[in-house]
Amino acid sequence: MQKVFWRVCRLYDFSHFSEIRIARSKDKVVSELTETKKIASAWERRLVENLRHAIMGEMVAMIAHQWKQPLTALLLNQDVLIRA
Repeated sequence: MQKVFWRVCRLYDFSHFSEIRIARSKDKVVSELTETKKIASAWERRLVENLRHAIMGEMVAMIAHQWKQPLTALLLNQDVLIRA
């Protein structure tokens, strides 16, 4: 059926149909690209959020370490004072 259609187009010089076909495929490519960009930006946002959480976790671990260090020293000194 398509072959017959294109033969008729050639006879009557309907070359603008091929331009319409190209325009439709161009629109399809553009829509696929925009969809891919949306997906990529969503992944990028997730990655940034995960990095923020990882950095916050490291900071909390460092703060906890800084708090535990003097507390451990106090407990050791307490043990020494109790034994003396």
